[in-house]
Amino acid sequence: MRPLTLPATIPVAGVSFRQGELRDVVEGDHVELVATDDNPHDANAVEIRFAEKLLGFVPRAVAERLRASDAEKWQGVVAEVLRGETWGLRVTVHPDGAELPRSARDMKKRAIERGAQRRVNGEPVPGRDPDAPVTIGKKRVRAIS
Repeated sequence: MRPLTLPATIPVAGVSFRQGELRDVVEGDHVELVATDDNPHDANAVEIRFAEKLLGFVPRAVAERLRASDAEKWQGVVAEVLRGETWGLRVTVHPDGAELPRSARDMKKRAIERGAQRRVNGEPVPGRDPDAPVTIGKKRVRAIS
């Protein structure tokens, strides 16, 4: 079996059973890939998790190639959230330790925090209350059909 060349963008299997968890994910979010040896359906199973919630699995054929690679751990970035009647997901898999691009969610949070800390002549710039909670909206994307 030929190992999977990384980085690689792959579809996520099993998401139709986890539609609620997909609603929290946006493009650019970092996900965990966890190898599980005790899966009764696939001995080479690799789970894809976000914020400790199971989103789905690496497809069986791809998981076998992924586990045949030299790396024992992997990182992932959400490449695409397919919104429609049933949502889908694509993830770009990187070897563990690779430098991942910043997520849009992190960049927005940092921009809000920087804006709250702006000062002119030692005085805070009016506009945003620095003690207000930081909220992050979800990216709106047109559904692909």
